Amino acid sequence: MTIKSNTIDDLCLAVSALENQAAFCSLPKDWQFELSGKDCKQLLHNLCTNEIKKLSAGQGCEALIIQVQGRILAHVFIFVEDGKVRVHTTGGDREALLTHFEKYIIMEEVTVNDLSTAGNLVSDTATKGRSKRHFLVTGKLAQERLEKIIGQKLPQVVCGHQTVSICPPVNEPEKQVREVAAHPSGNLTTEIAKIPYGSETFLVSCPSDKEQALVETLLAGGLFQAGDELGRASRIEAGIPLVGIDITEKNLPQEIGREDQTISFTKGCYLGQEVVARIDALGHVNKFLVRLEILPRGEMQQESLETIFTATTSLGWDLLAEGKKIGQLTSVSYSAPRGALIALGVVKRGFETVGNEFELGKSSGERGAIEATVRVI
Repeated sequence: MTIKSNTIDDLCLAVSALENQAAFCSLPKDWQFELSGKDCKQLLHNLCTNEIKKLSAGQGCEALIIQVQGRILAHVFIFVEDGKVRVHTTGGDREALLTHFEKYIIMEEVTVNDLSTAGNLVSDTATKGRSKRHFLVTGKLAQERLEKIIGQKLPQVVCGHQTVSICPPVNEPEKQVREVAAHPSGNLTTEIAKIPYGSETFLVSCPSDKEQALVETLLAGGLFQAGDELGRASRIEAGIPLVGIDITEKNLPQEIGREDQTISFTKGCYLGQEVVARIDALGHVNKFLVRLEILPRGEMQQESLETIFTATTSLGWDLLAEGKKIGQLTSVSYSAPRGALIALGVVKRGFETVGNEFELGKSSGERGAIEATVRVI
């Protein structure tokens, strides 16, 4: 079954499916680099905010790649394998990150491969053939359905991951849900990682030329196919920033509200570490990325909520307190369990406390305000 999930009604249908089932959607803005060679873990350890050297194959972490001034270049999930590391991110500047990695490869034995599907930066045909497509799999039965497809247990810890080879489904119309057995000679190699988009959420990646085979395999395994909006809703609900939209190269690590997940204060030196440590010990930041819900005022009906959804996803809106701009809305989607729009936004220090309420509009007044209340959650 396919659910578009690009409108509020579609998202309600998709979330309804998730409550008792599992669904998947593509992640077209996600991309990966692969670092290989004997020094790949050391290089990445020196360039990001979290502990990498102590990770073993099958383990991973969430981290930030930052510049010498402490500013964020990328928000990433890191997956360690034998002799290589995969760096996964959403949005951002691929070329800038590749250049950043290569700048700091001096004597280290490290090769960086771009596994993106949207126009590899290298012209090598073999490397292009290794490009990846990525899918989010989520829902109450996500783990159960995936384990049935691959024939083995999935990682239980966040950023735990494994590579499996599976056989695409064969036609067995007599079965309501077709089982796909894992097999050493299977021609569909996938990487599956548990990611912090909810308790039962996984990142599933496959070679780009096997995308359709993976989609058919997931459908045959009893999962619903949803539109891309489901990925955005899941990301916002989890508070995961989109590089280039929610956070930019102007942001510092402590501004995005994920210190516990992305920063190790005991790992030792790395690029930009002095700035991060100084803020932690002596200072503070002046703005924060926060999760928000947007609630219509008065007796506005579903169609009014749709109007707000359309307006806030297509235009930039300020967050106002007593008519003065204190922040900006950055990403918006819909949460069926909350019955409200959910969002990420940047607010000034002092306005980040859960429960604080704002208005939507423009401080200059040229577009007027949207009749809704915005609350920090």
